[in-house]
Amino acid sequence: GKKVYDLGTKNIIVSLTADLTLSLFDEAAQKTVKSIPKKDTDPNLAEKAAADFAEMKKTAKKTVQGRNNLLFEDFLSGKTKNAKSWIAAYTQNPLLRQVAELIVWAQGKSTFTLTANGAIDCNEVAYTIDANTEIGVAHPIEMKKKEIEAWQKYFTSHGLKQPFSQIWEPAINKSTIQEDRYAGCMIPFYRFRNREKHGIIVEDYDFHNMISIGFKDCNADVERIDLKRHSLDNEDRFEVTSFKFKKYTRQVNHIVAYLDHITIAGRILKDDISVAPFLPQFTMAQITEFIQLASENNCPNVTALLLDYKNRAFTDFDPMDEFILDL
Repeated sequence: GKKVYDLGTKNIIVSLTADLTLSLFDEAAQKTVKSIPKKDTDPNLAEKAAADFAEMKKTAKKTVQGRNNLLFEDFLSGKTKNAKSWIAAYTQNPLLRQVAELIVWAQGKSTFTLTANGAIDCNEVAYTIDANTEIGVAHPIEMKKKEIEAWQKYFTSHGLKQPFSQIWEPAINKSTIQEDRYAGCMIPFYRFRNREKHGIIVEDYDFHNMISIGFKDCNADVERIDLKRHSLDNEDRFEVTSFKFKKYTRQVNHIVAYLDHITIAGRILKDDISVAPFLPQFTMAQITEFIQLASENNCPNVTALLLDYKNRAFTDFDPMDEFILDL
């Protein structure tokens, strides 16, 4: 998982960090550096090392992004992989192993992740991978509440950010999803566009005169509020007047979680305390943002609600501003 550049007078060590980026360490100076040093080194060796490092960074970033896209697809679909193939891919390749250490994996009804010392369960107890049982990306709707909380505490206590919102994806209670869940919420168009990978399908007909918005595995009616002939702006409003689903899947849960997230700001600005049932879906950082929004816009009822919820819900969590990597 490391590479050493010999620059003649010193060695520079390249290693992979927990946030899936490459780090340079000057062995002689005993400090991290931002680039391959040129001063007091062999010019030819330094030039070759700099070129190699630039290519390595480019390749690593492309590999990580591609792998994370595939894992996100598996997260939504529930697709699994032969355990022996999984072991070969994620325990023998240093880059993919680092990715695997940021993901919670499911094998049967068990969940685990990788660490430098091997696989562990949510209680940080050693886990034995069964070579005969397929492995997939775990999803909160298929896990117990205490298990989800344990994984969340594991990632926060170790300061680990995930490639995408996996263990932080809220497990929505499907019985609470009524047809009018989003009625009255004005959603700007930019919240829907370019989100195909999340299951949101936008179709544009007759040069913006007719916009169709749909959600994978769902039946929904989306009404366009702002209509200007042959014109479509990012801030143009749409309303999801009805929302239904036939079977509650990972994909449906993801869409509901997303729609809940993008409509809560409007509810807060109305000082609407009906946001209370939605709060368990959000991280501490997001709740803090909501408190600031409510306070700055003179929404006393929601401000009090959010402050109380934050004090009750996050007493056992180590503070982290962000839970997801910016890849």
